Amino acid sequence: MLRKLENGFFQTAARLKGIGATAKHAAKASGPLEGDFFKADKELSFPFEMSSPDGKLCVFICRRGSLLYNVSFDGEQIITNSSMGLVIKGVDIGGDVLVGAPSEEKVREEYADRGNDTKAADRHNFFSIPVRHVPTGLEYVVEMRIWDDGLAFRFAFRPEMRFLINDETTSFCLPIDSVCWYQTDVKKLQGKTMRQETRYLPEDVQFACLALFELKNDTGYVMLTEANLKNYPGAALLSKGGGEMKIDLWDSGDFYVEDCVSPWRIVIACRTLNDLVNCKIIKNVSDPERQMFKGADWIVPGKSAWAHLVNDGASSDFETIMLYNNYSHEMGYEYNIIDSGWRNWGITEGQAFKKVAAVVRDAATKGVGIFVWKSVKKGPYLSIYRKWFFKKCRRVGAKGVKLDHIEAESQFMINLYRKFLDEAAKSRLMVLFHNPQKPTGLSRTYPNLMSMEAIRGMQNDCDADDSAILPFTRLVAGDADYTPLCFSVPELRGDATIAHMLSNAVIMTSSFLTISEDPHIISQQIFADFIRYLPTTWDKTIALPQSKLGDIAVFARRKGDDWYIAAQNSSKGAREITVRLDFLDEDSGYELELFFDDKDNRPNVKRISGPSRHDDAIKISMLSGGGFAGKFKKTSGA
Repeated sequence: MLRKLENGFFQTAARLKGIGATAKHAAKASGPLEGDFFKADKELSFPFEMSSPDGKLCVFICRRGSLLYNVSFDGEQIITNSSMGLVIKGVDIGGDVLVGAPSEEKVREEYADRGNDTKAADRHNFFSIPVRHVPTGLEYVVEMRIWDDGLAFRFAFRPEMRFLINDETTSFCLPIDSVCWYQTDVKKLQGKTMRQETRYLPEDVQFACLALFELKNDTGYVMLTEANLKNYPGAALLSKGGGEMKIDLWDSGDFYVEDCVSPWRIVIACRTLNDLVNCKIIKNVSDPERQMFKGADWIVPGKSAWAHLVNDGASSDFETIMLYNNYSHEMGYEYNIIDSGWRNWGITEGQAFKKVAAVVRDAATKGVGIFVWKSVKKGPYLSIYRKWFFKKCRRVGAKGVKLDHIEAESQFMINLYRKFLDEAAKSRLMVLFHNPQKPTGLSRTYPNLMSMEAIRGMQNDCDADDSAILPFTRLVAGDADYTPLCFSVPELRGDATIAHMLSNAVIMTSSFLTISEDPHIISQQIFADFIRYLPTTWDKTIALPQSKLGDIAVFARRKGDDWYIAAQNSSKGAREITVRLDFLDEDSGYELELFFDDKDNRPNVKRISGPSRHDDAIKISMLSGGGFAGKFKKTSGA
């Protein structure tokens, strides 16, 4: 109800602001683009061609008529003629256009990253493409960035321009002989992932972004999404049938913009699952880290306890949270979460905060930091309350906030995500978003964003089939608060073994890794030390060649000198795989500790250990829905 009222209010306000904000008005308000981009050309019938640094990814854009583009990848067409355009007060500015010659710039940059590795390389060719909408005279620029593993484009207008935008006509036409992996929960991305041949996809159905297309004959993968949203609503993908996907501003009616630059529309194109897992395009197109975060030593990744799934009935009790402070210390976790219900600790919120302060003080004596939960619907929508709440959390010594119940991508909420992160940073608070939009690269701009849910995680159950899909779909966009490893609640085990759930903690990346099992129960298990010392960020990540989308995910990850290995098998049957250890340093020795399925006792986990080297291989059997997880600890340089 609140979201409907909010959308109704802002759409009414947008229409009022948008009186006179038409394409014709914008064209009159500003002069033509610099340079004679639209001179007569004998070759107007031939499209402009732009390519990636290695020349294998090519984008072609028409010179006149409708604004159309298509994409080829190593000679294979992966996007056929598709539209670009915005509808500004009833006028599609992507129709009846002239397109000028693109200017080109080569970009080669590196920046610090967090998650799969510690550094990201941004190596792309940047094209600026001038466009004139003939009927109105409106001139604007399509900005195009092309990497070896994908492309991104957006519309850019002069700062003084203002519009009332009704819709976006941008589309993506995929090969009908591909296979699509998608889900339809556009609010929270917590739907079950579905698989369908692209030619048979349903029409007029909303898909969440991060839909993945598997090209025929195992030749590669194409993913569709968006990034760097500012003052612009978020999008889903509307399936139009025949492989066509249209940008669908699902949470928005008309909206008003000034100084408009649209979000980046992204097409990721990779030959292997390893390339897909390590693709950086979503972060590459996002704004660089804000200056306020330089030297921000208060941003510390780590593991957290969470009482909700195991102790649901008592998870909000003051005594339970205090007990979990002890458990967090026992397991070496950096954090504990005060979850929903703490407001009932006092008649007023100020009184309840006195008990929050007591939890924080107790945790601090044990070397544990506290995150405080808050529903966005109960206050943080409002600026005056939000600032008070963040300052109060900081004053009592909390390290972060867990903001819940967002479930929106309206223009208002997109702007609010940034306000949350900006204002939290001013109070030196880290942020965890629950029930949010899909990740769109905000963690690069605001590194105090530690993780986002936006995933079908353990609150549903441990779905072994999803475990073989999500690392190659949702996780491509960044950290996910999957809340792994709740094996003591039978209904949450799903069809997965405990060894499979152990591998979730390695593969389901999250800088703030919320472990949903009771820490005291974990401390009694043979894998207690494995969890105790498990990193939450990595120096290098490899999706090993044994991985197969929808069947099994097999990963190797390095932290410092040590390597970790994990596999998540689907429910499609038991399997045995052989993994070569050639990812290890060839000049070093390692001690392997491996946890795997007990074939004779499904609820049990077995452990083996022994020396390993670069030229070794290990053969491991997994149950249906099974898995394994292990650590290679470096022991010598010889």
